Amino acid sequence: APDHIICTNSVPAYFLAEPPQNVHITAPVSVVVTDYSLHWYWVQPNVRFYFVATEAVRRQLIREANIQPSQVVVSGIPVDPIWYEPADRAALGKKLALPLDRTIIMDLSGGHGLIDLVEVVNQLEKVNRPLTIIAVAGKNEALQQKLTDLPNTKHELKVLGWTNDMPDLVRLADVVISKSGGLTTTECMVSGKPLLAVFPIPGQE
Repeated sequence: APDHIICTNSVPAYFLAEPPQNVHITAPVSVVVTDYSLHWYWVQPNVRFYFVATEAVRRQLIREANIQPSQVVVSGIPVDPIWYEPADRAALGKKLALPLDRTIIMDLSGGHGLIDLVEVVNQLEKVNRPLTIIAVAGKNEALQQKLTDLPNTKHELKVLGWTNDMPDLVRLADVVISKSGGLTTTECMVSGKPLLAVFPIPGQE
């Protein structure tokens, strides 16, 4: 019996907006839009409030989806407070056993491993300066194995699967290569890390 339900993903918002007949929901439902451009899957009937990243997204909701201005709040995209903490690179390098004498590239595939990191690693072979590449395959075990099986490269390659050290890894990196999801983009901006966006989902990314 919650007082209010806040969805940070569009899927639960979809099911809560029009629940099955045997599910009775009386609590209001609000949505946090974690994208920098509006995608229609965020727009659901009976949503009390929309919390959005920018004034531009607010205008989109009002103009294109006919949402009342009083229902749309420009809040920014919320991220864990750890991303705002100053990073001690020497301490992070020691914690993660990563040398700091090379440029560190964070190569992210997303939580479900949707990006072809093998292609990205192969492209990075063209870079002549020495690199440390941290390739995170997320939950994609097949991708993780492909990365592990790559022949030796001129760069140092560290392959990871799902990890809870993401804030430390990103704050240690010099550059992040990733698809431009709203949360990843925000975390990079908060951390002051340049993001090289690849393989974006057509539309909001």
